[in-house]
Amino acid sequence: MTRRWLLAFTVVITMFAFSSRARSLLSSASSVVVYPFAATASSIGSTMRGWSKVLESKASLRSRCATLERRLEILRAEHVVLAAATREYNLTHELATFQRRFAGPHVQRARIIAKTLSPTKQTMLIDKGSRDGVERDAIIFHAFHLLGRVMKVFPWYSQVLVITDARSRVPVAVGTNAEGIAEGTNDEHSMMVRYISRDMPVSDGEVMLTSGQGLVFPEGLGCGSVQDVKRAREYHEITVSLPIDLRGLSHCLVARRGEEPIA
Repeated sequence: MTRRWLLAFTVVITMFAFSSRARSLLSSASSVVVYPFAATASSIGSTMRGWSKVLESKASLRSRCATLERRLEILRAEHVVLAAATREYNLTHELATFQRRFAGPHVQRARIIAKTLSPTKQTMLIDKGSRDGVERDAIIFHAFHLLGRVMKVFPWYSQVLVITDARSRVPVAVGTNAEGIAEGTNDEHSMMVRYISRDMPVSDGEVMLTSGQGLVFPEGLGCGSVQDVKRAREYHEITVSLPIDLRGLSHCLVARRGEEPIA
C-alpha cells in the first residue's frame, strides 16, 4: 500500500515538473517566434515615424522656398526701381541743381527722347509739348549754354532745331561791341560766325554769347568759344566750337519765348 502511494506521488511530482518545464519551453519558444515580428513591427513603426518627419520637413522647406521666392521677386522689382531712380538722379541732378539756383520761375526740365545729328540736319525731340505749355520758338538750353529753339510743337512732344543745324541763325556777340550771326553748318561740334567786321579784334578762346538782338533768343547764353579766326574782305570768318557734347545730352531746360531763362 505504501509503495502504491509513493509511486503515485512520484508520478504526480514528475508530471507537475514536466508540465512546468513544458510551459517554460513553450514560453521560450513563443518568445523566439514572436520576437522577430515584434522587432520588425517596431522597426517599421520607427521608419514610418522617420518618413513622416521627413515629409513634414519637406513640406516646411517647400513653404519656406515659396516664401523666399516671393521675397526675391519683390527685391528684384525694388532693385529695378532703385536702379532707374539712381540713373535718373545721375543724369539730371546737375541740371536740376542749376535749375533750382539759376533758372527762371517758368523754366521746366525736359528729357531728350531722340536726336538727329547728321550732315543733312541737326534736330532733337523732347518729351514736352503743348499740353505742358510749350510753344513754338521756346528756348532750349543746358545750364548756361544755348542748344536751340522749338521748331514744331505737338501735344506730347516737340521738335527742336539745334543751333548747329544749317537752318539756324543766332545773333551773337564777342568781346565788347563785336556782334554777328552764328550759322549752323550741320556739324555737331561747331558753328560759323559771320558779319563781324574785320576791324573788330577777335581772339581764339573768347566766349561767344547770344546778343539778345532779334525776337527769339535772350541775351547772355553761351554758344561756344572761338576756335579759329580768318580775315575776309569785310568780315571775319570765325569758327566757334561748342562746349557741349550734344550726343551725350539726355535732358535740357525749356524756357518760354520772351522770358528770361536765367533768373
